[in-house]
Amino acid sequence: FLGGLIGPLMSLIPGLLK
Repeated sequence: FLGGLIGPLMSLIPGLLK
């Protein structure tokens, strides 16, 4: 479960912050 979320989150969170 978490493994599937970590991937997208690592790509989305930095993208939103920038």
